Amino acid sequence: MSGDSNIGAWIQFARLTVAAGEMAPFPYIKGVAGCIATILEVIEVRTVNRCCMILSGGLVSWQEQRGPSGLGREHWNDNTNHQGNLLKRMVIRVRLVFAGVCVELQAYLECLIAELNTTRHNLKSKSIMRFLKTKKISSVIDGYKQRVNNIKADYLVLVTTDSRLAMSEMQNAVTQATETAQSCITSTVKSQGHYIRGEIRSLGDIQREHAAQICEKLQDLKGYYKGQVRELFPGDIYIGKLVSPWCDSSLGYEDRYGTVENSSTAKIIRVYQHSPGNEEAILKRFDNDADTLIRTKHPNIAQVFGICRSPNFPAIVFHGITQIPFRDYERNLTAKQFVPFYIQLFYELESVSEYLSTHYTFLTPGFWAGRGHIHLNEHGQVVVVAMVSEWYFTGGFVMRIFDKPGNRVRLRRLSTEPLPSHVNRWSLSLTLRKDNLCNVYDAIKRIILSKPFQSFHPQNQPYAPGSVLTSRGETLVGRVQTRLDEWNVHWTTSANDHTILLLPSTNNGSITVPLPYAGTLPFDASICSRSFNGALNSWIAQASQLQSCVCSRGPVDDDELLLIDTMFTLCVGLEERYDPFRLYNTFMAEDHHTLSLSISAPSVDYQTNKVSWPVFAWFYDAGSEMSLVEVEEVFGVKVFKEKTSWTPPVSKTVLTTIPELNANYGFDPARGGADVCKYFGWPFVEILDVSTGDWMPLHGTVPESTSVISDDGYRTLSEKTASSPSNALEEGHVGEASAETEVAPALQTRSLKSGRGSWVFIVMFIIISIILLSFVVQTYM
Repeated sequence: MSGDSNIGAWIQFARLTVAAGEMAPFPYIKGVAGCIATILEVIEVRTVNRCCMILSGGLVSWQEQRGPSGLGREHWNDNTNHQGNLLKRMVIRVRLVFAGVCVELQAYLECLIAELNTTRHNLKSKSIMRFLKTKKISSVIDGYKQRVNNIKADYLVLVTTDSRLAMSEMQNAVTQATETAQSCITSTVKSQGHYIRGEIRSLGDIQREHAAQICEKLQDLKGYYKGQVRELFPGDIYIGKLVSPWCDSSLGYEDRYGTVENSSTAKIIRVYQHSPGNEEAILKRFDNDADTLIRTKHPNIAQVFGICRSPNFPAIVFHGITQIPFRDYERNLTAKQFVPFYIQLFYELESVSEYLSTHYTFLTPGFWAGRGHIHLNEHGQVVVVAMVSEWYFTGGFVMRIFDKPGNRVRLRRLSTEPLPSHVNRWSLSLTLRKDNLCNVYDAIKRIILSKPFQSFHPQNQPYAPGSVLTSRGETLVGRVQTRLDEWNVHWTTSANDHTILLLPSTNNGSITVPLPYAGTLPFDASICSRSFNGALNSWIAQASQLQSCVCSRGPVDDDELLLIDTMFTLCVGLEERYDPFRLYNTFMAEDHHTLSLSISAPSVDYQTNKVSWPVFAWFYDAGSEMSLVEVEEVFGVKVFKEKTSWTPPVSKTVLTTIPELNANYGFDPARGGADVCKYFGWPFVEILDVSTGDWMPLHGTVPESTSVISDDGYRTLSEKTASSPSNALEEGHVGEASAETEVAPALQTRSLKSGRGSWVFIVMFIIISIILLSFVVQTYM
């Protein structure tokens, strides 16, 4: 067997012998021929493996001769690794094929031995042992098996050795190619270093330009970053329309929208206007404002973009796209936004106050005083645009920048209670539970009652507290079912002693106040209803429903409805030509005579819902009544009386969106606020039927317990208080700054009883006169 073709021929011959052995009567011939065919196949496979090894060695030599220059530097490493992996996979594949062949041959031989043993047993039974020596044949087959195992072991050792040698040679080639590539890269970098450094510098410049553009965009969008202040010229600025139509000419400047040369975003431009008489003062103020604003760095203080210092066109250009006047922004707040906005407003103003208090050295005290302006930017945040000794009124808050360093900056409400306690309660009320809705209403009331209210002086008889009127024409359309028999008298002296006196709950109830220093000190008395606070709760809850009902009945003279509170004021002042040697002073020096003032509660007509003036009576020495003319003449005082009606400044947007707020806290918006009033026990709102003049409940049937109290109820209540001692004053504290005194009635005689007594007296007088006349006639007859 000198070649592959001879081995193939012998293999074919052995396979034919196997096929002939199946038809022959001697089975062992088939087995021997199968063994010979298997051995020849193993030899053929080994020959093929040796040829593969020779071929792979030739490929490696060919690659080494080619080198990196032939394949290219960039692909040499990849090709080398690929060839190494290919050779590994080929060796593993050959190994697996040969192992499979050996295992198959071993299994076949074992089966053949078992078959021969069976054949030997059969031949023994036929007594032909002399012809077939199966044991010898079995030994020959075992010899062949051992030779195959030796061939297998020899092949594995050979493959392992050749593979290790080939991998070592390939690793050396890869290492050499890597070193060559590194040296080429190093030389290239050294030769082109100046070009690479230039590219790096150009990329750095481009990156810096991009960063500058990003900072400029952030500066234009946010308005919180204070960059370099530009020096501008009049030709660089283009002004547009006014920021706010309510421009105060006394400020000396006006804010306008506009643009600036080389800037892509709109700006706020403050242009200072001066006349020939005040040019120096305005320019001085411009310089102070510009220096102050440039130095401030706070997110809620306007940031300066540029300054134009031309005497003919002094201007300050601010960052920001929009400045919304505070009252315009507040007017558009819904009921759900109202309280959270004021909580945020408080914290922002508090931050501004603390900042200005610590940076007060650069402010200009005493130069300018007036009402400051606070705006809101496009992000809904407060922006302060001036910080020189001004008042800043923001709804329920006021921030004052004092001109004295000792006072610094102060933030407070228009009332005396500290702000943090209010704001903490407002924050707790934002939890969506039914009971917390009352706290939200309380927050809304405190905010609107702390703001300057709208007042007017009615020419005719004023309407009672709780009346609902249109904002023009004073047309009565509704009212709140509140008690109108409870009135307070706020008594104030010139020494700022404030006392609250309670008028008894009766139509004719009155109090008597002694005036020991009449003629020497002024006194003020304000009479107002005690139940207006509860009426305001009902008004907030049901105003939206009342507005819809009024508009559905036909056109009214205005689409905005107002809740009215009425107050009566009495001022006891000094005459302009006061003579210290009047009769009153002489009396005071000798006998200590006292002047007293009796104040009767106002009376209400529940059909027209109008209220009359309270009755004032003057008494001398607690017994002698004096007229007003006599009091002014004898005691040297001047009495002024005034009636004032005012309305809480709550926006229409808040009132019309209250149902959404009620729905958030679990109430039915379709009930129009009636379920809210019923849940908290507030009075209901009534609407006036113009055709009949009757009052009807606004929503559904009003329970009897919440109906308007009749006059009989007032009289019953007054009889319960009639036994109180007269002319007694009991003083006690109310809150922090006021005292509450309940005064017993001074006039206990009721009009009805006095009328009946006078008629009885007249009748008795007539009867007695008739008896006396008849007696006289009989005597002289």
